[in-house]
Amino acid sequence: MATRICWRMTVSIRKRKNNPKKDGSFSFSYMVEYRGEAGIRQRPSFKTRAEAEAKREEVMRAYGGPAQKPVYTFAEAADSYLKICEKIGRDGRDPIEIETVKSYQSCLENHVLPKLGKTDIANLTAPDVVAFRDWLIVDSGKGRETVRMAFIHYKGVLQEAFNRGKVTNHVWSGIKVTQKKKIDRTSLFDEEFGDSPAKIPSKTQAAQLLNVARSLREDPRPLMGWDPEVAAAKPWQKYSPSTGPRGWQEVQNAWVKYY
Repeated sequence: MATRICWRMTVSIRKRKNNPKKDGSFSFSYMVEYRGEAGIRQRPSFKTRAEAEAKREEVMRAYGGPAQKPVYTFAEAADSYLKICEKIGRDGRDPIEIETVKSYQSCLENHVLPKLGKTDIANLTAPDVVAFRDWLIVDSGKGRETVRMAFIHYKGVLQEAFNRGKVTNHVWSGIKVTQKKKIDRTSLFDEEFGDSPAKIPSKTQAAQLLNVARSLREDPRPLMGWDPEVAAAKPWQKYSPSTGPRGWQEVQNAWVKYY
């Protein structure tokens, strides 16, 4: 007779990197770990997280209790999203600068987490996404651009959770906040400067722009008013009055990327 184990038994899912293929690339599998009959450890593996979740539910039912998925809150997903942006980079992009991460965090903390922080995102539906979008537009009291950015980061959090198997349905697809209609600045330009069209920079002007950009990439301190005497007196302050606490080194890093 099979041994019955309390339904509170631990059934965990672990993501595992498989052995490299012939071309050097790697694939991943999902291992369901639990103790079966007579306490023998079981570790079946599956190609997808969905298959592993299904196995987990099967094991929980077999050993005497309802299958219970762990709650994964929006706050946890947002924390993971910010770490991905800073350390890994989203969708194959480069990681973003810490100041940009802070702006993402501020947007989420001020406009999204107070309302959705404790929500279990595994149970989200398309109507839930639309309801939050409508709340942002109608009841949040925020400007259109703030609403749009908040919704972009909201969807970004869900997308990263989906990419990592925390959400199985792409319920936010096609739901968006459109950008406010841009002002036609052609007439404003014509009114102020006449009918002359905008001019493409000459080769000389383009060369000057490139020279400045190159200087910022190689050593931006002279162009930023960086004072070596102040730096020597206060070595812990790696910034100049023109840039504030971001620091000349971050300016240099940015121009290495964008030159």
